[in-house]
Amino acid sequence: MQEILIATLVVGVVGLLLGLALVTASKKFYVEVDDRVTKVRECLRGANCGACGYAGCDAVAEAIVKGEARVDACPGNSTENIAKIAAILGKETIHQDPQVAFIRCGGTCNATKAKGNDVAGHVNVFVFPDLCAGNIGYKAVQRSSGAVAVGPVLQGLNRPVNDLSRGATVQDIINTVALTAIEAQ
Repeated sequence: MQEILIATLVVGVVGLLLGLALVTASKKFYVEVDDRVTKVRECLRGANCGACGYAGCDAVAEAIVKGEARVDACPGNSTENIAKIAAILGKETIHQDPQVAFIRCGGTCNATKAKGNDVAGHVNVFVFPDLCAGNIGYKAVQRSSGAVAVGPVLQGLNRPVNDLSRGATVQDIINTVALTAIEAQ
């Protein structure tokens, strides 16, 4: 019985000493975070797409608070959120025109399709400029249309490499592994 009490006492003292060491270390290495960065981050889209030119939403939020970026640095942000960011920083609201994507056609659709090509008008491949845009684009199409989407497929590398997002389903994983195996042959 005495051994159990000694062991319990030793474990308790070691736990207390380690707890005190953690408290001391947390005070010594504490990094002060500007609350405005957190508030600005909450007003951003959260896509971490990089369209703003920064590594992600945390980086652009920090740049906005430091004054290195405008309050409307996130191109997909709503007017309301831009106004909230301006209010957080005590700056004037910037009114920006909404950005709308459109396609300019050089004639009728039949005139723009490749004549004599078997896949003319039936192509089902999207090409994106980078991995972030590819992830966002193919998941949007997949989830909104219920289509089977395999990708993103990375090209231009010496070996087959494909990417799976954190939200990949089991079927996404199976499809991507099968495609990678086919590419490897």
